[in-house]
Amino acid sequence: MRSFICKNLAERLNLPVTRKEHLLVYTFGNREHNEKIFDVVKVIISNKKPSEKSAECELLVSDTITNAVLPTPNLIIEKLIETNHMAQSDLCLSQSNKEIHVLIGAELHWQFHTGCIKRIDKLFCVETIFGWTLTGNNNLRKNMDSIVENLCFCEH
Repeated sequence: MRSFICKNLAERLNLPVTRKEHLLVYTFGNREHNEKIFDVVKVIISNKKPSEKSAECELLVSDTITNAVLPTPNLIIEKLIETNHMAQSDLCLSQSNKEIHVLIGAELHWQFHTGCIKRIDKLFCVETIFGWTLTGNNNLRKNMDSIVENLCFCEH
C-alpha cells in the first residue's frame, strides 16, 4: 500500500511535484481496476520535538483520502489511555477536525515505530515517533457489532 497526502495540504505547503506515478486502483469488491496517475511529492515527516526523529517520504497526491466521517475515541478508550500515562492530542481528538490529510501506507508504516508495545485488554498500544497508536477490536460502541480503530495520539 502506498502513502498519500491530500492535494489541498500539498498545495498549502508548496510541495514541488518530483515525478508522476501510475497506479492500478482496485476498490473492495471490484474485479476491475481504474488506472490513475498521481503526482508524487517529497516531505519530511517528523515528531513535534525538532530534529529528534524524522523520515523523508514520498507521498502520492490525492484530491481526498476518504470522505468517511471518522469517529473520535469513546470515553472508555480515553480513560484507558489516560490511566496508562499515554499522551493524546486535542488536535487528533477534536470534534471539528476529522479530515485525514496524510495516510501512511505499509511501505512507510514501520519506519515510524519505536518497538514499544503495550497491551490494554483487547487493545494494543504501539509507540511511534509521533506518540501512541491504538489498534484493536473495540466492542465498546453502541449500535455497532465492532469497530477497529488505529489512531495516532500525538504527544504535546
